[in-house]
Amino acid sequence: MKITVFANQPRFAMRGGFGASWHAIEQGPRQGAGSAWGGNPPADDIAGWQQLYRHADYLGLSFLRAELEQSMYHPERDRLDFEWAPMQPLYRILDWCQRRDAGVFLQLMWTNVAWNAYPGEDPLHSAPWDLQVFADGVAALCKHLIRNRGYTCIRWLCITNEPGCSFSWWQGYGNQPLDIGPGLRCVRQALDKLGVSLPLAGPDYTGLHWKVQDFRCDELIGAYDLHCYLEHFGLRPLGGSEPERNLRRWVEFANAQGKPFFLTEFGSMHYGWYGQHPGPGSLMASLANCEIVLRCLHAGVEGFNRWSFVNRGDLDGQWQLVDTWNVSTDRLLSVFTPHCPAYLFFALISRFLKRQSTVLTTANDAIIGGWQQYFLQQAIRDPDGHIILFVLAYTEEAAKLSIRLEGCEHRQFYKYQLTPESCKRPPAEAITELACRESVAVSSIDEIEGTIPGLSLTVYSTLRMEVLQPVYY
Repeated sequence: MKITVFANQPRFAMRGGFGASWHAIEQGPRQGAGSAWGGNPPADDIAGWQQLYRHADYLGLSFLRAELEQSMYHPERDRLDFEWAPMQPLYRILDWCQRRDAGVFLQLMWTNVAWNAYPGEDPLHSAPWDLQVFADGVAALCKHLIRNRGYTCIRWLCITNEPGCSFSWWQGYGNQPLDIGPGLRCVRQALDKLGVSLPLAGPDYTGLHWKVQDFRCDELIGAYDLHCYLEHFGLRPLGGSEPERNLRRWVEFANAQGKPFFLTEFGSMHYGWYGQHPGPGSLMASLANCEIVLRCLHAGVEGFNRWSFVNRGDLDGQWQLVDTWNVSTDRLLSVFTPHCPAYLFFALISRFLKRQSTVLTTANDAIIGGWQQYFLQQAIRDPDGHIILFVLAYTEEAAKLSIRLEGCEHRQFYKYQLTPESCKRPPAEAITELACRESVAVSSIDEIEGTIPGLSLTVYSTLRMEVLQPVYY
């Protein structure tokens, strides 16, 4: 297998970055909310939050989807409360993002207020009955966050999670999904009235099957986004599957308007989920998540949020990157540790893939008869000029690898690698698997030779990344 990296052929720069969903929702009934609830320490547990901050620092999160619900700031029709207890976890999250200059995709997941639900419908899943009072509350919240509290890290706003489906959270009578266009228009007008120029994002649909023509609110939108959980890419070369071709149409449509396209939730459900199922954090799901990232980078996606940074792990599967909750005793842990192998494979991408990284052109000769032979690659140049190559092996067989570097002046790379063996150690030890494996010299003919193990993720980088150990105490 020969991979060629064309360091002198940039494709696009990422206006988003790479990160994870981090919810602030901690109170109230949770039937139907799933893992977008719980798992954070209490807002006044400074030591607990410092643990989470150290994990976020270590992972290098540069693009976060900060999630909240309307009941947190607008519990009654005539009561907006931005300082009471339910709002404090959101401030803890935004404080870290502000200090680290991490771009925030502010996500209103659902309303969950009975006073503005459709009569007789579930408040958690109901769209706002009175759109104007909903929009005025959203606008007042954004004004407070950006102007009063000074959170310049907030870059985009999405007004509801995954609309358009029977299970989602913008429903009318009979649990039927409603068009979000009127809501977007009403919120845009309310923001403009207060002089808040925060761009709206959408449609936030789940799945890469949605067509561009399924959503027509372009004059209201500043960024487009979708979610990805159940896509099948087969063994097609990069860009060769139907989900990728459709995603590329979305990207081209957004970019033609000068707008970015984001994948604001991603994670593989192919290896099980729901309840306490460990599938979302398993080795195979972690490899599948890497495939999603590499394929979607190729399609032009400019920002990624994995589901999710923390959650209780007992509601719709163990999606968490950091273990904060003891499922058997149903209480917060005292020490927050990496949820391996999910944490490891995520970290091997997140620590290198920063906002404003430039995706480079690559080629792979491991394609026979139009089928990709189990190996995927992407290369980037980070904002500091370092070249990074990701190579994913989605097969049990090892392969010899030759890397050809075109237009690259660097003569030394550092190799990082995760294999199934990397995941068998306790979390306190497993994190050392992220350390540099070896220094690799570029030959006189601008090539690097090596071997890629089966079921692995390998990174070749001109940046030597340190492993700070331990990160969770």
